Amino acid sequence: MTGDTRSGDEAALEKLAIELGGLGFQCRLVNPALDLPWLEVTNPRAVVLSERIVAQDGWYWWPWAERMVETGDVTRAAERVARVLRGHGEGSVSGC
Repeated sequence: MTGDTRSGDEAALEKLAIELGGLGFQCRLVNPALDLPWLEVTNPRAVVLSERIVAQDGWYWWPWAERMVETGDVTRAAERVARVLRGHGEGSVSGC
């Protein structure tokens, strides 16, 4: 992976972190030297609800190697992640 591609993927993850943060989720960008960077997203009301999201080749990916949404559609990606990480009966995690 070239440096430009890696930095583009990191930028996509940072944008997703901002969007998810606005929805009340906790996000941490993990950037290992020898692996793809990922975004660790956690529901602060139920910390067992968390996912690792990767950005690669213009797509956000679920940790089970399934494409989620193109990186150009950050809002839709955040909505999908939020839907997965919301607790039962939890309409939103805002206000945390």
